[in-house]
Amino acid sequence: MNTPRRVLAGLAAGWLVCALPGSENSDSLGIPTIEPATHAISSAPDLLETDRIAEILPLFRLLSGELKGELTTFPGRPISWRLALADDLTAGAGAASVAIRKGELSVTGPDLDVRVTLTYEPAARRLRWSALQGRANLATWLPALATLPDLASMLEGVTASGSLTLTGAGTWTDGTTTGGLRVELANGAVHNETEDWALDGITLNAGGDTAGLVVGNVPLELTVGTITTARFGARALTVNARVQHFERIELTAARFEIAGGEVTAEPFSVAVEEPVLEVTLTMRGVGLEDIVALVPEALAEGRGHVNGSVRLGWSRASGVTIKHGSVSLADGKPALVRFHPNLGLLTGSLPAAILDLYPGLLKIETGEMPLLAARFDVRLTPDGDADGRTARVRIEGGPVDPSLKAPLVLDVNVTGPLAPLIKLGSGVSLGTTP
Repeated sequence: MNTPRRVLAGLAAGWLVCALPGSENSDSLGIPTIEPATHAISSAPDLLETDRIAEILPLFRLLSGELKGELTTFPGRPISWRLALADDLTAGAGAASVAIRKGELSVTGPDLDVRVTLTYEPAARRLRWSALQGRANLATWLPALATLPDLASMLEGVTASGSLTLTGAGTWTDGTTTGGLRVELANGAVHNETEDWALDGITLNAGGDTAGLVVGNVPLELTVGTITTARFGARALTVNARVQHFERIELTAARFEIAGGEVTAEPFSVAVEEPVLEVTLTMRGVGLEDIVALVPEALAEGRGHVNGSVRLGWSRASGVTIKHGSVSLADGKPALVRFHPNLGLLTGSLPAAILDLYPGLLKIETGEMPLLAARFDVRLTPDGDADGRTARVRIEGGPVDPSLKAPLVLDVNVTGPLAPLIKLGSGVSLGTTP
């Protein structure tokens, strides 16, 4: 007999003893109770994970009374659980009458309350269930999750607010399940003061048909009202995804608004156990000011809109990496670009006679006057192009003041790592492509 079955057999035997007439372990309502020792309670999570409902159902016919205990996985936040089953009842009348057994499963703790009603029909081997109550407060339980070694580093500095609610009902009959189960979060928030980012106005809807859920297929819908980071802000994030067999997350659609434009993600898949992902982001009409914020040491200001795409990678080992990307002006409309003062950037190799003819060049390179760019192209090739360049920037235009004639074509070629040039914000590092 395997371990889960031995545990069940022991619980069943103890429960039967408590149910005998004259048991001293009965509460004031006449329902027998049994309080397992701590070491027995610790087997409960493993039991729920490894055994099947079909193997447990026959015990419902044998047992009556109450089984309860306490889980101490999270220091200072004990979780109490209780399973109570009443004696047989008769539903219906005459030949149509059937024996049923009703009960309730509850899990409670600090800001945690889950209660599920159970109705078992032995003759049909049918279990009906319904979630009467399901609530967990994120502000209380996120710090508890952060005490787990596997999650400690990921959740360091993270706080959350909002309540998760559980709703659902269904039926289990001889290995066939029907019904549905959902977990929802409304108006939640997640902040990280250490890395200086925040997600506000979070709505999560996860779950679906129980037939899919029991094999690990979980649909997810996520929306975030506002995203704030040290470098930029975004809004109206929407994500549609699905957990597959508890092993992978498949994202089918994602978009958000930023700087007056829109960014969408192509579908991708990532493993849950060892997440490594690559995703292509497409930009449409994004404000140039947010592109400028990524290269703060070179550009001081940007006004206009750009289109483009970038393929990003991420892993725990490498962080964020750029695979390749390109950006250009949207719809051919000109943009304003202002440089940080950099004497010699444009004039260092020009003779004095040329500078006398085009005084606007000096004003542009000192940041005194913005450049009106008719063309602004960026190409990112971190692994190097045919000429070994990791990035190339081409700007064509002139001073914004038409009286200062100074036609300009500026090519900037980068042959080294991009990490020192592109700043993603506090706590986020730009690695190199593996």
